[in-house]
Amino acid sequence: MTALSTTINNNTITMPIVSVSMYSGRTQTEKDRLAEAITDDVVKILNVERKDVIIVFEETPHGNWMLLEFDSNALHFILCFYFILLLLHLP
Repeated sequence: MTALSTTINNNTITMPIVSVSMYSGRTQTEKDRLAEAITDDVVKILNVERKDVIIVFEETPHGNWMLLEFDSNALHFILCFYFILLLLHLP
């Protein structure tokens, strides 16, 4: 999270900016709901006003992400495999 700040009448005002990176394809409703949830938490935790919180969505096509030398397809496979293992070990 980044914050812009300025000083007005010797008071520092901070504007938190939260950047959310995700694959493209989410609906506007999903992004709106996520922005509301994030904003609620930022207001509570940082004690700022809702109007001062900015949420920025950065959407990237599926083929443009890499993690720990794995491409996104390999990561997807690993995560699916991990969750299957978890399900198999549930009581």
